[in-house]
Amino acid sequence: MDNNQYQNQPQEKRKSDNNGFGIASLILGCCSVLLFPTCINFILIVLSVVFAVLQMLHNRSKGMAIAGLCACGLSLILSLIMWGMVFFMGFSEAMKELPDREFYEEYYDDFRYNEIQEL
Repeated sequence: MDNNQYQNQPQEKRKSDNNGFGIASLILGCCSVLLFPTCINFILIVLSVVFAVLQMLHNRSKGMAIAGLCACGLSLILSLIMWGMVFFMGFSEAMKELPDREFYEEYYDDFRYNEIQEL
């Protein structure tokens, strides 16, 4: 009779100790740090964050998920710094190679002078 009394009560949903999503998050985070010069790391960052959130929501142990999020943050910071440097260095080099405005003004003046002389 005692068993019947406890069987009808709803049981609390317990969180498990499975670290699968946390390990996946950490591995993807480490891979994204290694691949930060490429655009592949952005895909890995998204996947790692998803796995970290799943680990934090469904399981008690959160250490691996937090480590995966830290690795993703590091990868994101490194890639933004690198791509920013590439953009600004390329932009500054492109600006150095632009010809002077004076060159075009002289060329245009010479062109217009020769055109008027031909008439």
